[in-house]
Amino acid sequence: MILSADRISKSFAKGSETVTVFENLSLEVHAGDLITIIGPSGAGKSTLLNILGTLDSPDSGSVSIRGERTDSLEDADLANLRNTSLGFVFQFHHLLPEFTALENVLIPAEINRRQDSSQQKALELLDFVGLTDRKNHYPSELSGGERSRVAVLRALINDPDIVFADEPTGNLDAENAQKLMDLIQQLNRDRNQAFLIATHNADVADIGTRKLVLKDRSLTESGIL
Repeated sequence: MILSADRISKSFAKGSETVTVFENLSLEVHAGDLITIIGPSGAGKSTLLNILGTLDSPDSGSVSIRGERTDSLEDADLANLRNTSLGFVFQFHHLLPEFTALENVLIPAEINRRQDSSQQKALELLDFVGLTDRKNHYPSELSGGERSRVAVLRALINDPDIVFADEPTGNLDAENAQKLMDLIQQLNRDRNQAFLIATHNADVADIGTRKLVLKDRSLTESGIL
């Protein structure tokens, strides 16, 4: 098991009121899982991914990665865990405009002091997604679909146990969204890469080997919204 969330809850203050996003939510993620989470806008999908990805903390309950509770880690150890074991892909690619496609892919490896050993891997990944001839291009010179593929490769460069993707196709047209879904499925199948994807798009949710619905503060197996 890669990740375990045990009865986590999260609320936010809204004026004088407290709004509960979800409560007593539990989830397990195993190697090779392709889990999609769908739900209406405002259901808390991004909040859930942020907590599972250690970018935020639950009000109660716990998140464990590889059997270690994340709330027991010091900030530096948590940052190292996040960089080495977790990958992130967001709706907006967040590529650094002053770096080439290759350099953007290598950023997490450089942070982890693995740039030299990862150079060849980055080139192989770029070839895998058909971007070898674009490796020295800057984000402004890439199409939206190409930028999204670079963002996925950046998430993979440190061999993470799990990749979190928050509305990864939300900023793409239908053709490029399909290409990105195909890539995620291929990586899941060929590399046994675990993915956890939050989306409001039913077509994206359908690629999951396990499909969940976040609604009314709880997480359930896929059903009708």
